[in-house]
Amino acid sequence: LIGLTVVNAEQTLGVVDFLTEGAQFDIMVVKREHKPPLLIPYEKEVVINVDLTNLRIQVNWDDIDE
Repeated sequence: LIGLTVVNAEQTLGVVDFLTEGAQFDIMVVKREHKPPLLIPYEKEVVINVDLTNLRIQVNWDDIDE
C-alpha cells in the first residue's frame, strides 16, 4: 500500500507514506504537500476500495486542514 495515492470523492488527499499499528486498527500515514501528514484509519468504514491496478486507495475521509 505504500506509495499508493489516496483519494476521496472530491480530491486527491496524498500518498501513503507508511502504516502503523493502532489500538483498534492500523493507521495509514498519508504525505501531503505543504501540510502535516494525514492519519487515516485503515478500517472497512473508511477504506472504500484499494485499486492496485491504478495505484489508488479510495476512502471516505476528508482533508480536515482545508
